[in-house]
Amino acid sequence: EERRFLLRCELDAAFFHLYLGPAPEWQQQPEALTRAFPTPRHAVSYIMDTFPIVKRKDEAKHGHYRTQATILQIYDALGEAMQSGVPYQALLNPPPADPACCHPPREQSSPKAHKHWQDSAFTLLAPVRKKLHNYSLAVWPELMRQWDKDLDFETFRKAYWLLCESDQFEQECKKFLPDIPAAWWRSRRETLEAKDFIPSLKGSATIGDLKVWRKDGNRYIRWTGSLPEGLVHEAVDDARVALQIASQLTDDAAPEAVDMAEIEQLLQKLETA
Repeated sequence: EERRFLLRCELDAAFFHLYLGPAPEWQQQPEALTRAFPTPRHAVSYIMDTFPIVKRKDEAKHGHYRTQATILQIYDALGEAMQSGVPYQALLNPPPADPACCHPPREQSSPKAHKHWQDSAFTLLAPVRKKLHNYSLAVWPELMRQWDKDLDFETFRKAYWLLCESDQFEQECKKFLPDIPAAWWRSRRETLEAKDFIPSLKGSATIGDLKVWRKDGNRYIRWTGSLPEGLVHEAVDDARVALQIASQLTDDAAPEAVDMAEIEQLLQKLETA
């Protein structure tokens, strides 16, 4: 509930900026309006006072009008970010759309919602995964797209390694994400190939679908290209779960590739491109 509260406040603050505009534009409004509300922020405060029930409940539970105060706090922070050019830092922890907040893949689903799911005599609506024409092509970009914040290269590499090692992937998943149903594991039929890691990296770099950069001593990677057509939810689920686990693995949990020197050389070229 607390997370939903902050999400709603962030949306409200963002929409206030969108519809009320910056202070210079506000001064161009009719004098009757600007006299009553000298700045857009005064208007935000007034609008929030028009919700007496929310105000009454907040004051009874928290001793002050928490919703108004939080929206104004975020409104001010967004305004400062737009003025300074420094990215806004959300109050949410983890930040919005972080993979750590995702629900695990579901064991049951409506057959109308997913054509790849069907009845079974042993498991009700257990997922029957269609073999993808090119699993690597589908999962590769998803590994870089599913992470809302900057994806460090080591987490990306560990996630790829997990998708090459089915037994290890299942073992680590049961440790870190025990709620994932057994039927999901029984339905997994695809794996990545470790030998394809460098060719995929080179191929994506050649066509300009990768961005690699350094920040605070760490290396980050991002997919900048379009997604392959016909992407199905199996690839999305696999990438999402692998990233959740990879972000919690220690550095020595995923062995380095034999040719890390070649990878390092390629990444250095991409950083300076």
